[in-house]
Parts: sequence; C-alpha cells; structure tokens
Amino acid sequence: MEKHRWPEAVDALVKLLGDRRNFASHGGVGISWSKFSVARGAARALGAYEALPDRAITALLRSARADNPDPFVACAALSALAGQDDSRVVPALLSALQSPGLDRSPAHRPRAQAAAWALFDRAVSGQSDMLIPDVARFAEQDVAPVAGPLLLALGAYPGEAREALLTRLRAYRQHDREALVRTAAIVADSVAELSLDDREQSLWRLARGEGVDSLSPEDRTSVEAWSRALDIGPGFERFIGWMTELAFKLPLHGEVGNIRAYVLPERIGVMTMRSLTPHREEDGGRVDDGV
Repeated sequence: MEKHRWPEAVDALVKLLGDRRNFASHGGVGISWSKFSVARGAARALGAYEALPDRAITALLRSARADNPDPFVACAALSALAGQDDSRVVPALLSALQSPGLDRSPAHRPRAQAAAWALFDRAVSGQSDMLIPDVARFAEQDVAPVAGPLLLALGAYPGEAREALLTRLRAYRQHDREALVRTAAIVADSVAELSLDDREQSLWRLARGEGVDSLSPEDRTSVEAWSRALDIGPGFERFIGWMTELAFKLPLHGEVGNIRAYVLPERIGVMTMRSLTPHREEDGGRVDDGV
C-alpha cells in the first residue's frame, strides 16, 4: 500500500497500527526495545497517502503519543503526519520534540528526531504553519540531531522569523547554527534578504545549477577547500555537508551517510534461542536501527 495507495486499504492499515507482533529476534546488552514491524510498516504506508481521512489522522496522532514498547512505531507515525493538512499535526510534532529519550537518555531521542524531520518535510512541502516561535526555540537550543532539521526548515523561508533567528544566533555567537540557516537559504534560493560573502555567492551559483567548472580558479579552490574542511561528524556541519554534497556537488572529506539516521545507543548483540531457529532470517540478524 505504500506503493499503490489504495483508498480501500486505509482502514486496514489503521487497524494494523495496533499490531503487536514482535519481530525482535536478537536481544542486546544495554537498552533494547520491541520490533513491531507490522505496525511500523502500516504507519509508513499511511504516510505515503497524500490526504488521509480524519479517522486515519486521529489514529496516527494516537500512535505518535502512545507509550509503546517499540518507540519506532511512534517515529513512523510522526513521519506519516508530516504532509497532512490538519491543525492537530504541528502541536503533536512540537510535543514530540519534548519527548524523553530511550531509557531517559538525553543523547538518544529518536522520537524528537522524527518530529524534527517531519517539521522539515512539512516546510519543504510548502506548509508554513511550523514557522512559529516554539520551533525557533528548539532550533536555537536543542542538540544537533534535533535542531538541525529545524534550522534547515527555517532557513528555507525568508521573512521576519528567519531574520530574527539569525540576529539571535549572531548575538549568542552560535555561528555553526547561523551557518546552517544561511546555507539552507542558499540551497532554497531564498537569499533576497541576505548579504552573501564571496564564498556564499559561489555556493549560490552552484545551487542554481552552474557547474563548478564555471567558477574562476580562485573561487573553485576556495569552495573546494571549504567543503573538504567541513566536519561531517555529529554536529551541525554534518547537515551543511549533506547539502554541500547534494546541492553544490562539492567534495567532502568522508561520507555523510544517512542524514536522517536515528542516534541510538550502541548495543552488543547476544544469542537467543530464537536466533538459533529459521526465524532469525526475518530480520537477517541486523541490529534494529528503527527503520
């Protein structure tokens, strides 16, 4: 249904959101969780529909708020809500930004990450109802995996909200966040209110489709040195590196990987009785990364 999106299947998918079959065949040392693969798949399938009926949106909102043994059902539900035109969606996403992490860990907050990316997707789809002070507050204060997508979304929209955000980031010397907002504005071609320096002018040309060969030798050397110097580790420059690779086609020092990957605790797999049976093939023995 994620591919074909038959309207007749919506009610069945809503029902499957509550499926509790657990496909977690491999335990681990440390934090662990259930793997309700059917429920996750149902949420992802519902997210593929352009417009869902009220009953389906209500069910996704319920799943997004539920205290579920599998936290990634809520993550999939939050992602599925991103494109829905419903006044309840943004408050639900804001609430999820405040969700505690796995086992109350401040470093491992997949539900907040999913909400941040859903707000980003909402902005990219042209819905500006997320341009509110609460979103800007999280963008200014939260950790990079959560704040990064919000800064991307805010950077793409010109206007008073973005200008006020940039002013505050400069005032508090949050230069990494400011650079991310400005780079997002360049990628989105919404730079009318910004004064671009020489490197940003070159990036803007690349974002508009010019090849790197069109730059002068000096400008090309400058932007390529800049791109290779980006730290694509866990901080805000990782998001800039992601845009640099996709939009500017510039080289990086290393690989960004999946920018949306959840930050999860490291776990050491342990052997279980189930892992000794043919059922182990259901997940290939992979450590569950939430997708």
